[in-house]
Amino acid sequence: MRTNLAKLPYLLLAILVVGSTLFYAANTAATFDTFLNPNRARPPLEHSDNARFLVQPLPESRRAGMAAEDEPISVNGVPFTGMAGLIRQTFHAHPGQIFSIVYRNRLGGMHTAQVGLMAQRKARPNFSGWLINIVLVALFPAFCLLLGYWVVLARPLEWNAWLLLGIMNVVPVFSSRTGYFPGFLTPFTILWQIFAVQWMLISLILFSIYFPVRSRTDIRHPWIKWLIIIPQIAVVPAEIALAYGRLYHVRFIQPYLSASGPLQVAGNVFAALSLCIFIAAIVGKLFAVPAPAPDARRRLGVVAAGSLLGLGPVLVLLVTSTLSEKTYMDVAPSWALLTVVVLFTFFPLSLAYTVIVQRALDLRIILRQGTRYAFAQGTLWVLQGIVFTFLGFRLVHFAHTSGRWAQLIAPLAGVLIALFLRLRVARPLSLWIDRRFFREAYSVDQILTDLSEQARTFNETEPLLRTITERIGQALHVERISFLLRQGKIFQLQYAQGIPDEVDVSLPENSSTMRALAIDRSPKRVFREHPDPWLALAAPAEVSVLDRLDAELLLPLPGRSSLIGVMALGPKLSEEPYSRSDRRLLSSVALQTGLAIENSALVHHLAQESAQRQRIDREIEIARQVQERLLPQIYPLVKGLDFAGYSRTAQEVGGDYYDFIPLDNGKLGIAIGDVSGKGISSALLMASIRAALHGLTFSGTLSLARLIEGLNRIIFDSSTSNRFVTFFFGEYDPCARTLDYVNAGHNAPVLLRPAVPGQDSFCSPDGPCQDGPGIVQRLETGGPVLGIFTDVQYEQGQLQLQPYDVLIGYTDGISEAMTTAYEEWGEERLIAAAKMSTHRSAQDIVTAVVQRVDRFTAGAEQNDDLSVVVLKVL
Repeated sequence: MRTNLAKLPYLLLAILVVGSTLFYAANTAATFDTFLNPNRARPPLEHSDNARFLVQPLPESRRAGMAAEDEPISVNGVPFTGMAGLIRQTFHAHPGQIFSIVYRNRLGGMHTAQVGLMAQRKARPNFSGWLINIVLVALFPAFCLLLGYWVVLARPLEWNAWLLLGIMNVVPVFSSRTGYFPGFLTPFTILWQIFAVQWMLISLILFSIYFPVRSRTDIRHPWIKWLIIIPQIAVVPAEIALAYGRLYHVRFIQPYLSASGPLQVAGNVFAALSLCIFIAAIVGKLFAVPAPAPDARRRLGVVAAGSLLGLGPVLVLLVTSTLSEKTYMDVAPSWALLTVVVLFTFFPLSLAYTVIVQRALDLRIILRQGTRYAFAQGTLWVLQGIVFTFLGFRLVHFAHTSGRWAQLIAPLAGVLIALFLRLRVARPLSLWIDRRFFREAYSVDQILTDLSEQARTFNETEPLLRTITERIGQALHVERISFLLRQGKIFQLQYAQGIPDEVDVSLPENSSTMRALAIDRSPKRVFREHPDPWLALAAPAEVSVLDRLDAELLLPLPGRSSLIGVMALGPKLSEEPYSRSDRRLLSSVALQTGLAIENSALVHHLAQESAQRQRIDREIEIARQVQERLLPQIYPLVKGLDFAGYSRTAQEVGGDYYDFIPLDNGKLGIAIGDVSGKGISSALLMASIRAALHGLTFSGTLSLARLIEGLNRIIFDSSTSNRFVTFFFGEYDPCARTLDYVNAGHNAPVLLRPAVPGQDSFCSPDGPCQDGPGIVQRLETGGPVLGIFTDVQYEQGQLQLQPYDVLIGYTDGISEAMTTAYEEWGEERLIAAAKMSTHRSAQDIVTAVVQRVDRFTAGAEQNDDLSVVVLKVL
C-alpha cells in the first residue's frame, strides 16, 4: 500500500503530461494550420457569449440574410445539434463552397440561407506575424510547460511544485484555438481549457497562502480560503455542461442560457480575486511584522519582483485590450508583444527558482550578478558574432571575386582567423572581463587554487588549519569555520574561528553526517528548511552540534584510506549560498588539507617512533654494556691451568653466558649456558642466572648436583613456562687436577687428550697438523635442561685431567652456524679446528675456533648467539 502511494505522484504527473502535451500539440497545430492553409474554409457560425443565444452568424452568413438571434435548424440537410457537427462539415470544405442553412428567425418563421464559405485567412502572414505566433503559441507555452514539469520532477513531494505546475499549465490556454479540429480534439481542448484555468486560479490562491511559509491569516482563519475555492470548483460542472451543450445538444441547454451570463461574471470575479489574493498574500508576508525568516524573506522578495516584472505588462495589455474591445494581437505592435513575453518569463522563472533552490539569494545579489554577467559576457558574445559575420562576408566576397586559388584558400584562412580571434583575442578578453567585472569571484578562484597547492606543503597540523581558516575567511567572507578531526571513533573539534569555546563538540563515526561524508566524499550543504535525507535522518544531538557550529557547508577531509575529518563552514556575510564553483574549489582545498593532515600525523608518528627507537637503542646499548660487564673481565689465576672464553650475541644483547668463578676452597668454577630465545628477555634471564649462580657458589656448602637443582628451582619460579636454559657447570681442583661437573641439557663439552702423554699437540712430529689418534670425550653426565620441571635430581660427574688436556665448552651458536645454503658447521668441524690448535694457548684456540666459524659462514646472517670456553691443563 505504501509503495502504491509513493507511485501516485508519478502516475498523476504522467496523466497531466499526456493531457497538457495533447492540448499544446492540438493548439499549436491549429494555429499553424491557419498559416500553412489560408484557403481552408471556416465555419459560417461561431460560439456566442450572449446569454440569449448560443451561436451567432459570421459576416458571410449575415450577408445571406441571417441575423444574430436566428436559430439554426439544419446545415446542408443535416440537423444542427451543436458546433461539433458544423466543425466536422466545414473542416474539409473549401472557400466559395455554398452551405444551405435552414434557420428560424426570432418571429418563428423558417428560412433558408445560401452561405458562401470564407477562407480562414485572406493572405499568408508576414514575417512579424510568423515570429509572434512562433513565440506566443509554440516556444513560450512549451518553455512554461517544461519548466513546470521539471520543477515537479525535481520536487515530486513538494506541494508548491505542483501548485507551480498548475500555474504554468494555463499558459498554452491564453493563445488556444479550441474547437478547430473535428473529432475528439474539439471537446478535449474545450474541457482541458476549463480545467487548466480553474487549476491555475486555485493554485494561485494556495501558492500565495503556503509559500514559503503558511500565511498568518490562514493559520487564524483557515476557512476563508474555502469560501473562494469551493465556489470555483462548483462552477466547473456548470461550465462543462454549457460547453458540452454548445458542442452536441444545443436545445438541451437552451432553457439554461440565462445562467451563462452569471457564470461568465463569476469566472471573471474568481480570476480577479485569485490574482488579488496572490499579490496581497505575497506582499503581506514580505512586509509582515514580525518579519519572516531570512530565507523565507528572500524567497518572497524574488517572487514579488518576478510577479511585478512579469504580470505587470500582461495586466496592462489585458486592460488595454478590454477597454479597446480588441484582441491583444490587434491592440499592440509586434515588438510590444515580444517585450511582454520576455518580461513575463521572469514570473515563472522566479516561482521555479524559489521552489527549487535549497537557499535563495537576496534579490539585490541576483540582480547585481545577473546584470553584470549579462552585460559583460553577453556583450562579448555579440561582438564576437559581429566580427565573425563581417569576416565571413568579406571572405565570401573575396572568394567570389577572385580566382580559383582564392576559393581554396578562403575557407582555410577563415578557420585560421577564427581560431586566432577565439584563442588569442576572445579568451584573454574574457579573462580580463572576469577580473574587471567579477574581481571578487576571480580573486576567490585564485586564492582557493593557490591555497589548494599550498596546503600540501605543511607538515604541522596547527599552522595548516590556521592558514586554511584565514585564507578561506578572506576569500569567501566567512566568519565561522571549524575543523573536526578523527580521534579514534570520534570526530572532535580541533580548531575553530568565530565559534564560542565548546567543551564537547564532537560527532561519532557512525553518525548520519559522518556516514554521508565518508560514503561519497562530496560536500554536503546543510539546509534546515528543506533538509537532505542524511540531515533528516540525523539524531537531535547531531543536529544540535551542526547548529552550534552554524554549519552551512560540510567538506570531508579524506585521507588515503579513511575520512580524516570534516571542515564546517558557516554562512557568508553576503548571505549568498556556496556556488558550484565554490564547492569545487573548496573540495580541492579539503582534499589537499586531508592529505596534509594525514602526512603531518604520519611525520609525527615517525618522529615519535624514531625518538622511541633511539631511546630503546640507547637503553639496549646500555644493556649490552652491562651484559658485557657480567661476563668475566679479568680471569683469576689458577696454577697449572690456562683458560679463556668468548661470547658474541646475534642481536644487541643475548642469552648466552659463560663464567670463571674463583671459589673459596681454591677451586675454579666453570660455567657456560644458553637461554632459549634471543634478545632482551633472554639477556634478563641470563643476568638472573648469573646472580643466582654466584649466590649459590659462594655458600660453599652444596654439592654440584644440589647446586644445579637449586638453580633449576630458581629459574622455574622466575621464568615463564616457555623459557628454559641449557647449562653446564664444573669445579676444577688444581691440586688434584680433577673436574667435577653437571651437564643440564647443554651441548656436551669436548675433552681432547693427546694419545702420547706429555705431547701438547695432535700434530704428527714429521708433518702438518691433522686428526691424530688422541682421545675425544664428551661430558654428558647431569640431567634435563633448567626451568622446565620443578623437582629434578641431577647426577654429578667427575673427570681426571692430565697435562695438555684441552676441554672445549660451547653453545649451539657454534655447532649450528650455517652458510647461506643452510649447511651447518657441526661438532666435527669444531673438534677438527680445536685439534689443529691444541699446541697453542687457550686464547689462541678460542680465536682459531671463532675464525674458522666465520670463514665457514662467509658472512651469512646468524640467528643464534655464539659462545665458547677453552680450558688447557698445563
